[in-house]
Amino acid sequence: MRVLQILYGGLALALAIYVATVLPPRSIVIEAGPMGGTYYAHATAYAEVLEEHGFHVTIRSNPNSTTIIDHVNDPAEGVDIGFVAQPTDPALTPRVRVLAKIELQPLFLFYATALGEIVSPVNLRNRHIVLPPSASASAVAALDLLAIYGVTPETATIEHLDIAEGVQRLADGDVDAGFFMLGSENPLIRKLAADAELAAFSYGDARSIAINLDYLSPATLPAGGFDLSQALPPGQLDLVGAEVQVITHDNLHSALALAMLDAMERRHRAATAVSYAGQYPDFTGTGLPVLEAVRDYQLAGRPWAYRIFGSFWGSLFDEFFVLIFAVFLIVQGERTVKYLFEGLELIGLWAAGGVVDRQIRAHAQGRRPSALSQISLELSVRLIDRVSVGARARARLDQWRRLQTQNVDPDQPEK
Repeated sequence: MRVLQILYGGLALALAIYVATVLPPRSIVIEAGPMGGTYYAHATAYAEVLEEHGFHVTIRSNPNSTTIIDHVNDPAEGVDIGFVAQPTDPALTPRVRVLAKIELQPLFLFYATALGEIVSPVNLRNRHIVLPPSASASAVAALDLLAIYGVTPETATIEHLDIAEGVQRLADGDVDAGFFMLGSENPLIRKLAADAELAAFSYGDARSIAINLDYLSPATLPAGGFDLSQALPPGQLDLVGAEVQVITHDNLHSALALAMLDAMERRHRAATAVSYAGQYPDFTGTGLPVLEAVRDYQLAGRPWAYRIFGSFWGSLFDEFFVLIFAVFLIVQGERTVKYLFEGLELIGLWAAGGVVDRQIRAHAQGRRPSALSQISLELSVRLIDRVSVGARARARLDQWRRLQTQNVDPDQPEK
């Protein structure tokens, strides 16, 4: 008995440890760009949805957004979710997986109207240009674009500042132009668009830029896309931009992945000034590998266990579903086999009784049984004796159990 107690205790402990390992973590870390940027705004919106699912969210701000992918790839950094918009090489970040593409962020160029009309970025030579921090995706894209037109740190004054500070410097007239890769609905972009002293640049050769810089795509912002009542912008803007991907590591728990998919669908399924409703989230053409849980979601949708039981209990039920189903099948199978044998036993006893009855009638009539009848009778006797022995054994066992409860010697006859 003691051995069984130890065995059962060990099994219970092993099961408890396994359950603890398969449950999703309670906290999640999202690394976004600088405060005021679009990445940070998205992370804040995701956090609200994730907390509805029972997760505690920590948001880290990183002005050098091109390094976010490295932090997601490095387990020591402890980052679960990040953003990437710059060119990537899967071989350099083998741990990184994609959850979805969420939007196209245009690379906006605003310039002082005092410069006159700018028809090409070439006109920015010998001008003072402000860019976000040098390791940000915005700065990388802007520098690549300017280099095509021969605008470099040698031919222009290029200053890297925090996004909010750069916007303010441009609005104050301290610089001539500024590049900002942000969502079209970002408040800082709307602030610049509403400034009468600034103009938004339209890239007439957007397709050619996208050919030279394959991580950028052409985009169109219609007239009034910022503000219809103010007719901002007054005309259509031809733009280029980068598609933003939400990334994670390869061992993100499926419950967290599904919660993130819910957050991204709520945040990005609506139309924007440069995208149609339902265009995002998008799971195709990501470049980096897509997380396995996302591929399963594409094929079958959200598992019913998560819909019914929520993130935590749903993940536990989903993990043990196969085991639960297997146990169910074994139990039902054992019952079926038991009932089948009991049924066969009853049929056999009925048939054996019929054989004995025929032998009794034949004996009364003085007829000698045939060889086949003798064989049938022998088999019937064996079946009846086997069942009778089993019944007698069970009766003896029941008697012993009753005596044990009364502390009576089983060899003594019952009174």
